[in-house]
Amino acid sequence: MKGTILAVLLFTLFSNSFAINDTDVVYEFVNCTIRAMTSGIEGLVPPHNPLHIRNFNITAKILGLSYHIEITNNVLAHLVDVELRQVDVTTYTNPDALNIDYDIYWKVLNFTGDYAWSVEFLGAEIGGNGSYSIAFDHTDFTGLFNLTKPGQADKGIKTHLDDFTLNVSVKEVEVNITGAGPEWLTNEIVKDALYVVMNNIPASVGNALKENRFNEFWIGHPEKLTALNIIRQSLLRNGRRGFATLPNAAPQPDPVQEADKLIKTLELEIRSHEPAVLKSYCKFVVTTGNHFGIDTKSWSLRKPVHERYTVLKSVHIYKKHRVQYEKRTYFGFVQYSKLTGSTADTLLEYVERNLPEGVSLKATKVEVQQIPDHLKPS
Repeated sequence: MKGTILAVLLFTLFSNSFAINDTDVVYEFVNCTIRAMTSGIEGLVPPHNPLHIRNFNITAKILGLSYHIEITNNVLAHLVDVELRQVDVTTYTNPDALNIDYDIYWKVLNFTGDYAWSVEFLGAEIGGNGSYSIAFDHTDFTGLFNLTKPGQADKGIKTHLDDFTLNVSVKEVEVNITGAGPEWLTNEIVKDALYVVMNNIPASVGNALKENRFNEFWIGHPEKLTALNIIRQSLLRNGRRGFATLPNAAPQPDPVQEADKLIKTLELEIRSHEPAVLKSYCKFVVTTGNHFGIDTKSWSLRKPVHERYTVLKSVHIYKKHRVQYEKRTYFGFVQYSKLTGSTADTLLEYVERNLPEGVSLKATKVEVQQIPDHLKPS
């Protein structure tokens, strides 16, 4: 993520024609690049609003234990909500080079996703899964670029990012991880660890980004930067305020929106051993349907279902000495009529989340569908 954002400044250095001075070019390219990141450029830059991060696995062996963690569905939100607080450009002439002091700020950066973990020991395996949400509040990237500009091959001088530093500052970290033991304990441990890590980024991270991301990935493939420059010039000519694809790119088909399902009835069968609890919950479910503006009706069985169990009073007592246990199950029914599939899902999730202890719920949907073509009269 850092390499993608900081490449914004590197883009500015590969224009064939400069404006008034290098500082103007920097700000011009920063604005173009942020717009490119917002909508994406086909075949070059994926959309970053939000940014979908590829899945990855972590495997390790410690003290005979094999650990495996799989991180999926990773999304980074608010990446394009960036504020360029400072860009100071110093121009050198022997050789032609630029030194850029930058300050990039985000009010919030939010990572979300899912994970699954497993631990294997002596052939036995345990595991689980859950989701995570990590928010970095008031994140600030500062540092400098020191780059030898292109166009000096006749002097035997090669384009190269000579120095790059990265300093990260985060004021607060918010963590919410589910499915990993006691949530309050897990969240506090991860929160403290991330705060320490983010505020103590080692210099080796900047060196790795300089060589692997900038010199190898960007400067080593100038066609990526040339494509962005072509789009920038096209924007300046046409006066457009945004773009999404390269020139002459094939148009993307509009996404097909599926029609919402139609539910004729949604019937809830509610069971409980306590008639007072059942009555209260049925009243809550009916009131919820009325708040949604749905046709609602309810009823209950007049008598509970009795189940009796007769067992010996003691294994040491004669057969005629017995004791009898009885279990009574009370039933209530609530039926919703004429609602959409999305409304049914929302309503069902709400009543399930408020299900009391000792109460069971069974939901049955009756969906309305079109008659298949092979059954229609010709």
